[in-house]
This record gives sequence, structure tokens and C-alpha cells, in this order.
Amino acid sequence: YKVHILNVIIGLVIISSTLYLSIYLLVAPFKPAIVVHAVYICYHIFLLFMLKKKFYMFVKLSVLITFICQLTLGVYFWFPVGTGYNLFYYMVPMASFLIMNIGNKYERIFAIFLSILATVLFLSSVYFDISFYIYDLEPEVLRFIHAVTVLSTILPGTFIIYRYTVGLEQQHTELRILANTDALTQVSNRRVLFEQGEQEVYLAKKYHHEFSLIELDIDFFKNVNDSYGHPVGDQILIELSNLIRHHIRKEDTFSRHGGEEFAIIVRKTDRVTGLAFANKLREVISEHLFDINEHEINITVSIGITQYEHKYESFDAMMLVADKALYEAKNHGRNRVVMK
Repeated sequence: YKVHILNVIIGLVIISSTLYLSIYLLVAPFKPAIVVHAVYICYHIFLLFMLKKKFYMFVKLSVLITFICQLTLGVYFWFPVGTGYNLFYYMVPMASFLIMNIGNKYERIFAIFLSILATVLFLSSVYFDISFYIYDLEPEVLRFIHAVTVLSTILPGTFIIYRYTVGLEQQHTELRILANTDALTQVSNRRVLFEQGEQEVYLAKKYHHEFSLIELDIDFFKNVNDSYGHPVGDQILIELSNLIRHHIRKEDTFSRHGGEEFAIIVRKTDRVTGLAFANKLREVISEHLFDINEHEINITVSIGITQYEHKYESFDAMMLVADKALYEAKNHGRNRVVMK
């Protein structure tokens, strides 16, 4: 992610320097500034190349050091404070903390040092009379450079912050999905099941909602793995998950919570409807032909189901009862539904 931000910052530096170089060539031909910006552009193109070669620390340090050096030259030799060129110091702390690895002690210290240095240089440019400018600029040129400086400071800063916040949101979403999703089947994991289950128990106690808890387990799944191999077994788990998802509602919670075991929270369902749904699901699975790697495989499932009652103090208590119902289904011949 920080590499992406580096690309953005270097790209914006190249665009900004190219803009300034064009202005100098067309409006205010300051020869030293033209040379500096031409070199600056070429050097940052070189940094993009080094970034592709994965010389990350070299690129990070180069961006920050050349940035503050070029700023210092511009502020103390080329443009008076009236141009607002010293506003670019605002970009130094932003770049420092965005591209440096703050978890690393030395990089964190360097980022803090550059931020303090940029602040000191900015304040000194404002509060001290610096009289060794190379050029005396006309008021019209001063106003023009001031406008361009403000725009070329605000716009890149806004864009960098935008990309940073978008990237953070994307990372947050990805982490949330990883934390809540079973890696193989892409259904909810055990953590989500228990979170949603506790929420359902709370709502059932408070508002007298009804819901069912189904636990199902593939019968003789070890035989499938032994006969066809674990890759085929994994594909069966994936296809079974898709099959079940197709037959449940969006508001129901479907999760894999270990091996070939799955659970479903069926919301707003009474005892009779929940039992009928479990039997229908068992039939759908037993009738489905799993065509995987030229193997046609039939599987069955055993299902345990329980209905929420006020005797249940927690979702854990419901899980224990559903577990007992599931093992009773297995002990009585499998491919059946037992409700407790």
C-alpha cells in the first residue's frame, strides 16, 4: 500500500514540476529554476524506475530529502513569502508519515525529524526578513505564482489524502471479509455464527422472535477424501456451500465451523417450518450429483436442529442441543434430520 502512495507522490511531483517548468519557460524565465526543475523531473522519473526495482528505502529517503532541499532553495533564494511557495512545506509531514514505516523506530524518528524541520523552515520564512532573493519579481508575476502555488499545494494534498483514505477503507473491508469468511468456501466462519447467534438470542428474548438453528455434517466424508483425494473433497465442500446458499434466504446466517460441519441460523421460523426446511435441504443435497474432475459423486448429510426456547440462556446452549441432535441423527443411520 505504501508503494502505491509512493507512486502517487512521485507522479504528482513530476506533474507539479513540469507545470512550474512550463511557467518559467513561458512567463518568467528564471534560468536556475529551469535547470533545477528539469533535473528534478528527470530524477523523479529515475525514482519511479528504482521503485519498480524495489529499492524502497532509497526511494523513500530520496523523495523526502530532495523535496525539502528543493523547497529550501525555492523559499530562501527564488521566491519571496508573498508567492506562498513556502506552503509546500505542508507536504513534507504528509509525505513523511504516509510513506515511512512508522512501526520501524528509525523511520518513525526520521519522519518526525523532517516534520519538525519543515515546520521550523516554514516559520523562519514567515517571521524572519530574508533579503537574499535572487530575483525581484513584478507584482503581476508574484500574484500569478502565488495562485499557482496555492493550487498546486492544495490539489495534490487533497488527492493524496483521498487516495490514502480510499486505500484505508479498502484495507479495512478486506480485513473484515478475511476475519468473517471461511477461506475455502467463502461462507461465514464460526466467529460470525456465534456473533449472529448471540444477537438472535437477544432479539428472541426481548421481542419474542422465533428462529431455528440447524447443524449439518456430511456423512462418511472421510471416505470421499480417501477415495478421490482432498482436492476433490475441497471442491465438494465448495459446491455444497453454493448449493445450500442457493436454498436459504439472504437474512439467514450460513457458516462453516469446522471440517465438513456447517450451521444455519434460520430467522423468523417456527418449529414446524424449521423442521420442514431442514428435511427439504437434506433431500436437495442427497439428490444433487457432484460432478468433479470427471467423478460423479453423491453425498448425504445428517442434520440436527433445535428451536429457540426461553430455557436457552445463550447461543452456546442452543449449539450444544443442536450438536446432540446431529450426533443422534448420525447414530440412527445418517441421512436424516433429528430435532430436539
